[in-house]
Amino acid sequence: MDALLIHSGTLVCMDAAGTVARGDLLVVGDRIAALGAGVPAALAALPAGTKLERFDAEGSLVLPGFVHGHLHLCQTLDMLVEIEKKLGHRLGLDAVASASLGVGKTGDGLDAIRWWREGRLLEIAEYCCFDVKCTKLVHEYGVANRKLLYTDRFQQKRSVEVEWD
Repeated sequence: MDALLIHSGTLVCMDAAGTVARGDLLVVGDRIAALGAGVPAALAALPAGTKLERFDAEGSLVLPGFVHGHLHLCQTLDMLVEIEKKLGHRLGLDAVASASLGVGKTGDGLDAIRWWREGRLLEIAEYCCFDVKCTKLVHEYGVANRKLLYTDRFQQKRSVEVEWD
């Protein structure tokens, strides 16, 4: 059984209270096992031999419980973790999509929080759908071109090789 610990992120819980708090999220298999204060106990209860992947979500929003959100998240994390291992630093999906596809994301997580608080659920749905589409297109670009493009901190376009099927 595999587990994913997303730590140090800002949890945006789509509950009735609109809870937004800094914390961790633990996914075991394909289910959310714990979030926030419940994560340490859930980690301690993992069976011996569980492969635990860790993702530092510092400065990122984590949206637990979205339908198919965990699939999109895992696909994005897999791509971005692979890129981070090759480059030695993190890139965001928007940086890769903008340079590789010429199309960036339509918003960011802070927009989603604001829209949630304002009851603008359609904007959240559109943002999430486009994010999933963006992830799919970046993956397809990587498969077709065996590389992804990004703009570095000096505004120079660079490439990173990827080996995806």
